[in-house]
Amino acid sequence: MAGSIVPLGNGKYKLVVELPTTLRPDGTRKRNRKTKTVKASGQREADKMLTKFVSEVLSDDYLEPTKIMFVNFVFDQWWQNFAENHYEDKTLEVYESHLRLRIVPAFQHFRLNQIKTIHLVQFFKNLSEPGMKADGGKLSSETIAIHHRILRSIFKVAVEWKLIKDNPMDGVKKPKIINKEVEVYTEEEIKKIFDKLQYESIKWQLLVQCTFTGAFRRGEVIGLEDKHINAEKGVIHVRQSITNTKKRGLRVKDLKHTKHRRDLHMPEQLISDLKRLGEYKKEERRETEEVWQPGTVFLFSDETGKPLAPHTVTTWWRRFTKKHNIRHIPFHGIRHTSATLMIAKNVHTKTISARLGHSDVKVTLNTYGHALEEADKAAAEDTFGNLFERKNR
Repeated sequence: MAGSIVPLGNGKYKLVVELPTTLRPDGTRKRNRKTKTVKASGQREADKMLTKFVSEVLSDDYLEPTKIMFVNFVFDQWWQNFAENHYEDKTLEVYESHLRLRIVPAFQHFRLNQIKTIHLVQFFKNLSEPGMKADGGKLSSETIAIHHRILRSIFKVAVEWKLIKDNPMDGVKKPKIINKEVEVYTEEEIKKIFDKLQYESIKWQLLVQCTFTGAFRRGEVIGLEDKHINAEKGVIHVRQSITNTKKRGLRVKDLKHTKHRRDLHMPEQLISDLKRLGEYKKEERRETEEVWQPGTVFLFSDETGKPLAPHTVTTWWRRFTKKHNIRHIPFHGIRHTSATLMIAKNVHTKTISARLGHSDVKVTLNTYGHALEEADKAAAEDTFGNLFERKNR
């Protein structure tokens, strides 16, 4: 491999690296060279820059900024060297879906440095129009916001890696997320659910009771192990969650360094029942040790000790509500119902937020704004209303 320097005047030099020629389809040879214009104080500094440039070109990671196609950067560089190291499995699955469905098709013919703010503004305008969903409907504000996060990350990394000078997403406003009012069960429906649970196995009874009382996320409740139940303190230690993706299957996600990691005080009877379930699972493990998953005692597991898959809970819940003629809302609605009941019982918002494992109390306020408003109205009427009653004269 040969390297050369071409003086351009005014302290500028062109660095040239000759690579092996490539074969064209017609059998002729094509010259293959990489060039870079630099500014140096003299020939000696230019020589050093050439040596460094040759090393960069020889590296397997070398990217020529002016020729990088957007799609190649996304999947060969950003995805492999950044996204997979920074995002959880479920987030990666969602991001990949949006990339392949809308983002890459929109920008696949662009080089990375060709994409300008105006292109992105137009892209987000198109996303907000009817017909973007497979069924012909409109995308939700939350889905559009996910597209914004993906593209912002891609171009932020490209700037940090000095492949482009400016981030074209800087001029694109973050979409406003319109929070939908969450679906919850009424107190009468809750009573019916708990009444009908008596006809289910103890595993499903405790899973629903635990989810409702602790306002658990689905992945958190199926991730509970016997060691997480502290009978002495009457506490459940939320330390992990179960995720399930097409590429990686079932995985245990450590909740370390997140607000999701928390300790929840629970009713004494529920704690006692969960400990008994744990003892039963240990006995089950001893009897079927040859097929049991080593080292763990998941409270809500299958016959081999593996934790329930999230979709298994979803399927069971749909069958349960249908069988007992209960209005069906997604299993996550049990968590929402727990939160709104706490609001109705005048539990402090910060306590509710901590119990839910929200990263910030603002998340709680945004998610349950309607319920909080209704509780505020009731508090105003119950506390102060009688002060302004006028007696008939």
